[in-house]
Amino acid sequence: MNETSDYKAAYLRQKAARERVEGLLELRSRELYEANIVLQHQAKELDIENRANKQLIDRLSRVASQTSNGVVITGVDGNVQWVNDSFSTLMRGDPASFSNLPLLEVLLRSEPDLRVISSVESALTEFKPFSAEVFIGDQQGQSRWARIIGNPMLDSLGELQGFMAILVDITQIKEAERMKQEFTAAVSHELRTPLTSIMGAVDVINAGVFGPMPKAMEKLLSAASRNCKRLLELIDDLLDMDKLAAGKLSLKIESYALLPLLEQSIAAIQSYADKYNIHVELAAIAPDVRLLCDSRRFEQVMANLLSNAIKFSPHGSPVRVAVLVQSNKIRIEVTDSGPGIASEFRDRVFEYFTQADSSDKRSKGGTGLGLAITRKLVLQMNGDIGFETVVGSGTTFWLEWLTE
Repeated sequence: MNETSDYKAAYLRQKAARERVEGLLELRSRELYEANIVLQHQAKELDIENRANKQLIDRLSRVASQTSNGVVITGVDGNVQWVNDSFSTLMRGDPASFSNLPLLEVLLRSEPDLRVISSVESALTEFKPFSAEVFIGDQQGQSRWARIIGNPMLDSLGELQGFMAILVDITQIKEAERMKQEFTAAVSHELRTPLTSIMGAVDVINAGVFGPMPKAMEKLLSAASRNCKRLLELIDDLLDMDKLAAGKLSLKIESYALLPLLEQSIAAIQSYADKYNIHVELAAIAPDVRLLCDSRRFEQVMANLLSNAIKFSPHGSPVRVAVLVQSNKIRIEVTDSGPGIASEFRDRVFEYFTQADSSDKRSKGGTGLGLAITRKLVLQMNGDIGFETVVGSGTTFWLEWLTE
């Protein structure tokens, strides 16, 4: 009886174990079946997404292939993977000839400016966007220029995939700029000599060297002298504008005591202020305050700001010059009592040939170049410029430099 009982107990245990295993197998089979359904669904979604991505890539490829701008794509290593036909045409090479070459070598093989090379190289090394104008030579010896705009390509996780750069042929723009600069320089030179001669003759007559003049003639000659001076100022402004645009204006940056610079600027403009019965007031300033600048160009900046303030202030009102020394900045303010700057004009204050009243009948005169040149000069001297204005209550133009 005991053996039969033992056999029956073992049988029951084996049966229970088999039923547990079968249950687990059935459960795992059901889980696998359900997982398979999910995987099939995901595979279908991935297939749809891949087809959509392929269509998008095809469309982008067609756009990139048909655009007149050059397009180049690199891998993570910075070597060229793909270029469009426009890139090959612009760079004067076969598409295959650029494959696997470093982008830096392809883009800058003819560029002579080390600053441009360094800037683009740093951007590529640090995976940053970049923009530059580069010289492109070709086998025919023709000079060509291109503007390059490059951006790193990132995936959805923010991981770098490579770079894409777009090249725009700006050869015609550069040629137009060169012709404009040559024309401006030639015209300015040809105008300056006869104008100087005319103004000298008019000033001699005005000085009474040839005896007294009738009042009517005196009035006409005074007008002629003023107009000659305005034309000479315009020529100087045009030449400065071209030098600034071309980056050829040489500056001699040194440390100067600020008080004498401001006193000289005010003294130089005093005769102009007297004509409008304007008193230029200089607020107290410590004699040890110093400024890093080009002294001659700083005086030109102050002359522009002061003459504008005088010109737009009511007769008999003051123009105030103040200096604020903060923890790490020097701020120079020129404040007038004029009508202020209208809101619709404020965004264009520092543009070339721009004046608040651009009508032919404007009473204030000027070339519309002064503030544009002033801004470029200040920026080239590592300063900053801006203004604060209230319509009907005057305007304050400010200059800021970091302290030494």
